[in-house]
Amino acid sequence: MTMRLTRLFYLSIFDFLKRVRHWLEKQDPNGQHSLRTEWLSLALFDSHSHFCLSCGTDLTFDVTLVRDEMTVISYGPVGGADGSRGDYRKIRFHSDAEFEIFLKLELRRLIRNHKRQAAAPGPVPEDAVTV
Repeated sequence: MTMRLTRLFYLSIFDFLKRVRHWLEKQDPNGQHSLRTEWLSLALFDSHSHFCLSCGTDLTFDVTLVRDEMTVISYGPVGGADGSRGDYRKIRFHSDAEFEIFLKLELRRLIRNHKRQAAAPGPVPEDAVTV
């Protein structure tokens, strides 16, 4: 029975990843941000597996699935506009819906920050002539 529940949980994760990809395409029609998934050791009879989820070099999530629990280690961008050294969090989720909400919030924040950086005026070159 545990094996069947684990398999159903994995299938819900696959569906959740498809939903988030479609959502991200709508949020970012220019395609600047794309979600990449790399599965490691997804064996049929393993009670656990691991995948990495990334959005460019700005966001990386290491996800470990054990039965019906996800442990997510989140790494934020290093050397952001505010000079931060990056963000590290370890969170446990018990459903794909919880992780979906968390992931969408993180992606929204990333897109918003990139839009702000693009709209901000660049530095003035030292040899520029001012009148």
